[in-house]
Amino acid sequence: MIPALSLRGLASALVIVSPLVWAHGFISEPPSRAYACTLGQNVDCGDVEYEPQSLEAPTGFPNSGGPADGKMGSAGSSRFTQLDEQTAVRWKKVSMKPGDNTFTWKFTAAHPVNNWRYYITKQDWDPNQPLTRASFDLTPFCKIDGKMAMPQTITSKNCNVPNRTGYQVILGVWEVADTPNSFYNLIDVDFSGGSETGGGGSNTPAVIDTWAKEVGSIQPFVDLKRGDSVKLRVFDSRGERSDLSIPYTIESDEGGAKNVWAHDFADKINASQQLIRAGQKAGADQFNSVYGSNTVYATEASGINHTEIQIDQQPVPVTSSVTVTGVEPTYTTNQSGDLTLTFNVAVSGKLTVETSVYDSAHMQKVYDSAEMDNNHKGFSLTMKGLASDNYGLLVVGKDEKGNVQQQIVKFAVTVPASGGGGTASYDAVFPEKITTYKAGTKVLQQKDGKVYQCKPAPYSGFCKQWATTATGFEPGVGASWEMAWSLVK
Repeated sequence: MIPALSLRGLASALVIVSPLVWAHGFISEPPSRAYACTLGQNVDCGDVEYEPQSLEAPTGFPNSGGPADGKMGSAGSSRFTQLDEQTAVRWKKVSMKPGDNTFTWKFTAAHPVNNWRYYITKQDWDPNQPLTRASFDLTPFCKIDGKMAMPQTITSKNCNVPNRTGYQVILGVWEVADTPNSFYNLIDVDFSGGSETGGGGSNTPAVIDTWAKEVGSIQPFVDLKRGDSVKLRVFDSRGERSDLSIPYTIESDEGGAKNVWAHDFADKINASQQLIRAGQKAGADQFNSVYGSNTVYATEASGINHTEIQIDQQPVPVTSSVTVTGVEPTYTTNQSGDLTLTFNVAVSGKLTVETSVYDSAHMQKVYDSAEMDNNHKGFSLTMKGLASDNYGLLVVGKDEKGNVQQQIVKFAVTVPASGGGGTASYDAVFPEKITTYKAGTKVLQQKDGKVYQCKPAPYSGFCKQWATTATGFEPGVGASWEMAWSLVK
């Protein structure tokens, strides 16, 4: 297994982040009119279904700023005009009782807070007329000082809601401290104590939402393979709850497609235990697994405060290889220490092949590279001014996925001392200047330190016939070298 990939706190997308990333914030509990569209509780909402956080208008309500009368729902945005529709049955209503209630904002791009304010419609307002300032009691029933501080991503505050009966609308305002704008959210509430109605005309029994707590998400950013695994890790204030972790193993490559495994993993979470759910929320206790991002929820009573997704991927089999041949254990150069090292490289796979020679002090003497694809190639590396020493030829092949195959071949170099007896004179170090070889040309064979002379015609033509992959006439070492060369010394 490769090391577990912990994905907590990654942005973009990685694993534990809200899918709403454009800007700002919205009231998530009780769900605002816009967020109820996102949850599927309200229908025919338009674009706000995907952007409940974008209801922004100038600061100053109810005086000089804020949305205009009749535009309270959309905050004056032409993109969200559906939210301005107003009838007694148009919108889903949340049951509420007067007294202490908790209001929760979810911030997708937080700003410092000047204050939060909450207004409520008058008892005798007309729910079948567009909302205006005249519909509201313009003295906020709750005002919370934000102290110019940055809020937490999910921030909850308690407010004392005044006595009301029947259908009422609450306007929540988040006044931003570092911009001239505020965010305006409507909440449709029912004080009758018996039902949640609206959202398109339906009437359903009141349900207490026990899954209001978002504790993470499944973000499918990578395709997986058969045998890979995913695990939901669960944490509370004391640390990790291994007893609540939920593992999931990919059964096929098709099931490892990123959107598929995210959907199937959410299904498993929903079937595994009673404290956690995953998917898109379709009701107080209904979740739909989706082929994409799935939010993870926990009950308030569970004590769970966050989750992480751990992915374990099987090692990818390496099918590439590098094989080096043709390097002799020793070479003798001319007195200047010049050496042309010839060798062959064979590869399986599509590789970038890099070749280099290092001396015993690990200093690079020469470098070359080539693109190879399931083939073999002859290399010729020319070096000048070498000293008698031990050397290493390093050949490294890298494939497109970053897998590396390498081989090192060691050899020794002897450089003759100047003056005195030693190697006979020669015209070139084989195979240097090979196209000029003719009858009588003398060459130094570095592989054995001996000098050879090209034979007269008609054999002299063989002296030029050489390649890294065709060495039959190579002096001293080729299978037929004696047809072309005579040993001088």
